[in-house]
Amino acid sequence: FREAPASHYAGLSLEPHLRNEELPDKNDHALRYAVSFFDVLISVGGVVMLYVMLLRFTGSQWASCITAIVYAFGTLAWPYAGSFFSEPLATLLVLGSFYPFLDRFGPGPQAAAGSAAAISGLCLGLAIHTHVTSLLFLPFVFLLAVRQYRAAGRVTPAIYWLAGLAVPLAAGGWYNHIRFGSWLESGRALSLHNPVEWVVPLSGSFWHNLWGILFGAGKGIVFFCPILVMSALVWRTFHRARPWMSRLLILMIVVRVLFNALYKEWHGGYSVGPRYLFMAIPFLMIPWAWWLKAQLDHGRLKQLTAAGVAAFLAMVQQWYFVAGELFSYYHLTNFANMQRGINVFVNDRLYLDWQLSPFGRLLDFKRGPFFMQSVPVSNSTLWLLGSLGLLLWVAVLAGMVYRYGATRLPAREGEHA
Repeated sequence: FREAPASHYAGLSLEPHLRNEELPDKNDHALRYAVSFFDVLISVGGVVMLYVMLLRFTGSQWASCITAIVYAFGTLAWPYAGSFFSEPLATLLVLGSFYPFLDRFGPGPQAAAGSAAAISGLCLGLAIHTHVTSLLFLPFVFLLAVRQYRAAGRVTPAIYWLAGLAVPLAAGGWYNHIRFGSWLESGRALSLHNPVEWVVPLSGSFWHNLWGILFGAGKGIVFFCPILVMSALVWRTFHRARPWMSRLLILMIVVRVLFNALYKEWHGGYSVGPRYLFMAIPFLMIPWAWWLKAQLDHGRLKQLTAAGVAAFLAMVQQWYFVAGELFSYYHLTNFANMQRGINVFVNDRLYLDWQLSPFGRLLDFKRGPFFMQSVPVSNSTLWLLGSLGLLLWVAVLAGMVYRYGATRLPAREGEHA
C-alpha cells in the first residue's frame, strides 16, 4: 500500500491530493485505502442479496439475475461501491431484514421460522446503527411480518423478530449512553459542521429540496439513476400481480422522499446523486424484475430489446461517474468559484445549477479508478473503451436472453403487460 492514493479526508489539507503532490506521511491514507475495499465487498453482497430476494419473490432465475446485474452496474450501486459511505452496508442489512417476509413465488404466504424472524430483526437493528435513516423501513418490515403471520395463522415468530431487533438497539443505546450521556444520541447531532436541521413541511424550502432530490442538476434521481424511470413506467405489471406489496413499496418510497425533502442538508454533500435515496433503489428495481419476468415468460423480444437498450445506457452512464472522480470535481469547482468571489453553496447552487453539474464536465477533471491511473489514454477515451466493453458484455447477455425468449410461446394477440 505504499502507492496508495491520497485520501480526501485523511490529514488536514486537500491540497496534496488535488495537486498530486507526494505526501510526507502516507500511513493514514494507506489505512483508509485498505479499508475502502470493505465497501466493494459489501456492495457485491447487496447485489447477491437482491438476486436472492427477487428469486424468492418472482421465481424466475433469469429475471432475478438480469435485474441484479442492472442494479449492480446500471444504478448508483456502482459508483457508491468505492465511496466508503455507510449506505451500501445499511442497504445490505435492510435487504436482509425484508427477505424472510417476502411472499414466496407460489400460492399463499408462508410464515418465516422463528430464527429467520430473529435474524430479520437483528439485521434491521444493525442497519439503524449503520445509517439512522434505516429507521424509516421499520414500520414496513413490521407490516410485512404482521401480514404474513396473520395469513399463516402464526404469531409466535413476531416475538423473535422483536427480540432480534431489540438486541442491537439496546446495545447501541447503552453505548450512546456511556459515550454521550443519552441513549438516543449517536453523536450525529453534536457535529458543528453538519448540524441536524429541518425545514417546515410544505414551505418554500421543502419544495426547493424536493425539486433538488428529483430533478436537481447535480442530485436529481431522475437524471442520476434513470433506469428507475423505466421501472416506474412498467410498475403496472407488478401492481396487478402483487397489489398489496405494490402499495407498501409506494408508501415506503414516498415516506423516504418526503423525509429527505424535510432535511435541510437534503443533498448529502459531495456524492453521486441523491445520497439519502440510495437505500430505496433496490426496492425500486422489484417492479422492473416482475415486468421482465412477464416479458421472458411470453417471449416478447421487442420489449426485451427495449429493456436491454435501457440497461446498457444506464450502465454507460454509471461508468461515467466511476471513470471520473466526483469528489475532487466538487472541491475544485468550489475553489475555482471562491477565487471569483462566488459561494456555490448559497441556495444549493452547486447541486442545482446546470453550469456546475458534473454532466459533460466530470471527465475533464481527475480520474476515478485507482488501478487505471496509469492507462495512457484520456479520461474520455477510457470511458469510451469501457463503454464498448459494456456493449460487448450486454450483447452476449442479450444473445442468451434472446435464445431463451425465442423458445417461449409468443403472447396472445391483444395480451400485454
